[in-house]
Amino acid sequence: MKDILGRIDDSSPNESSHELVCRLRDCAHEIEKLRGIDPAIVYTDPDGQTNFFGVAPGAPMPDYINLEGLRDKILAPREIVRDCAGWLVNTDIPICDEDVRADKLLDAFGIETHFVAMDGDADEAFVERYFDNDEADCTEWTPTPPAGDGWVLLEIYPTEDGPYAMFARKKSKSHAAGAAPRTEAVRVGSEVAIIKSLIDLARTTFIALDDSEEGCGDDGRMHVIDSANFDAVCAVMDRLEELPDDRPGYTMDAPGKTEWALRNLLDARSGDDAAQRTFADPKLSDELHPDTAKLVRRFARSLGNKLLDAQRKYGYTNGWAAPDWMDECRAQLMKHIYKGDPRDVAAYCAFLWHHNESTLPADDASGERFQLHVQPWMLKCFGAEIAADTVERNHRFFEEAAELVQACGMTASEAHRLVDYTWSRPIGEKVQEVGGVMVTLAALCLANGLDMHAAGETELARINQPDVVIRIRAKQASKPKRSSLPESAAPALAYPAELTGGLREVLGWPNFRCGPVAHLMRAAGADIKPNSEDEQAVVLHWMVKLVLEHGAQWWEVASDELRAMQERIVAPEQKP
Repeated sequence: MKDILGRIDDSSPNESSHELVCRLRDCAHEIEKLRGIDPAIVYTDPDGQTNFFGVAPGAPMPDYINLEGLRDKILAPREIVRDCAGWLVNTDIPICDEDVRADKLLDAFGIETHFVAMDGDADEAFVERYFDNDEADCTEWTPTPPAGDGWVLLEIYPTEDGPYAMFARKKSKSHAAGAAPRTEAVRVGSEVAIIKSLIDLARTTFIALDDSEEGCGDDGRMHVIDSANFDAVCAVMDRLEELPDDRPGYTMDAPGKTEWALRNLLDARSGDDAAQRTFADPKLSDELHPDTAKLVRRFARSLGNKLLDAQRKYGYTNGWAAPDWMDECRAQLMKHIYKGDPRDVAAYCAFLWHHNESTLPADDASGERFQLHVQPWMLKCFGAEIAADTVERNHRFFEEAAELVQACGMTASEAHRLVDYTWSRPIGEKVQEVGGVMVTLAALCLANGLDMHAAGETELARINQPDVVIRIRAKQASKPKRSSLPESAAPALAYPAELTGGLREVLGWPNFRCGPVAHLMRAAGADIKPNSEDEQAVVLHWMVKLVLEHGAQWWEVASDELRAMQERIVAPEQKP
């Protein structure tokens, strides 16, 4: 026993805790022997009740997982080295199961975290390129650190919502002690005062700027603001100035105090939700194809930004929730289809969906509307610009209406007298006149034994045939812009005796310049033979007419017509 105690006394002050435990274990084994207990039996006992150290004599002592100093190790300054795709990995952060939240884990070690999404932090054009590229690369993104001191960039990692960056810093004593992040001003119930003051600031500033008078000062442009408006803005700023200076170590002005109070307010309201949202799986079925899921998220973000722009520009909020504007909503939906931005169309569809309404009017929801059948044909045949051209639509409707009454027996003299009579009267209201057209068309069809609905469906089916679409496009291309008259009916153009600058430029076009234009015209429906001579002749003929008709502005008109041809080209249908 004396020898055993002597071995314990031999321990060195520099001896590690692991070495000391091994020494004590061996001494315990010796004591067990003196008591007549066989250590081998003790350590093979399945109960293990007398096995104090849980390790057989002579066996190496197991290494314990030591996390001492982990916080300092994680937050230690280091060189930021991102991989070829822009990701950043911190190997000092323990790898955990998927259901373990990184922010909660690091919080246990006294580390405060902040997460930054690339979407909303990086340049919008780069974000769009990133989501459009299957081989994602975020190297161009430099995450913006949060406000405050001590933040360290730990990781940049991919998620289904795009790249995220994780910043961290040592928690302050108030946070480490469990103090709520809300400021005293927020705790005493100043949330309403803060928000109201900001609203008042926005309102008074808008009024001041809107009523200001622009002039020229010594350094250029200047705005003169009415003194009453200026005083109103200052009064709101004084209210914000009264917020407490709650950020330790800083002397803050009114905007700074407001920002700090709002940050604390949002932190208090959201709690752990923000971090939870960072790691939560999107609420989309796993069965949905990843590319489709990515499309849904991208479109949702873009639609949200579009609605936010409208809110900022026009003051729109949640007026869409009112149930008394469904007919107007449907009308706006049809209007924005022709304006061309699919996000506007989606917004009005979302409003109708919220009210469980159909895109069809309530009195016609049981059947399909002929008007909606015509729309895709118009876009396919002519493109969005011509489809929405009201002058073009006037001409085409008048032409078809004249042909109908001609077929039903009206003479040209009767038509001319009716035109003179109609244009001598006051201009009518469009909605009422459309109603009149529908009623009188139905009456005309009844008088002539015609089925207007069947006739419309038959004609729409005919003009949707590919060969008919091509012929309609070619006919459209032969007409002067914004005219229903064919080329042969257009007034003759006088060819000048002297060579003008425009004609000199056009007639000097070589074949290799005419070729690409001819290819575009052919794709848009023009009948051009596939040889260089015919291509050059058609293009020069077209441009000469533009010079004779529009003079020095001929190229601007040509550019407009080329863009219109491009829009009429039907793109290959995308596979689902």
